Amino acid sequence: MITEETLRRIIREEMCKATCGLGEIELKELSHITGMVSDMGDGDFNRGVEVIREDHKWVIRYRKMTEKIGTTVVLTVTTIVVTALSCAIGIALKLKGGN
Repeated sequence: MITEETLRRIIREEMCKATCGLGEIELKELSHITGMVSDMGDGDFNRGVEVIREDHKWVIRYRKMTEKIGTTVVLTVTTIVVTALSCAIGIALKLKGGN
């Protein structure tokens, strides 16, 4: 006769095999993640997934925007430095030639 505890253990072991090779720790974390997603959707898991998707789209737009801003800043600073150096060289040549 199989005891209830033995049956529970067998079921638990078989369920673990059916989880694509995830171990006990990963299964606990998977449960944690699904809980977090539900929280993000105010208790609705599907809504939580949509919230994550929308947040991810925002992050992508933010990254693209900051890359454009970073490129603009670098080009502006480079232009200012090159212009200042050109002016300094021009002034230095003019002063040297004027003596």
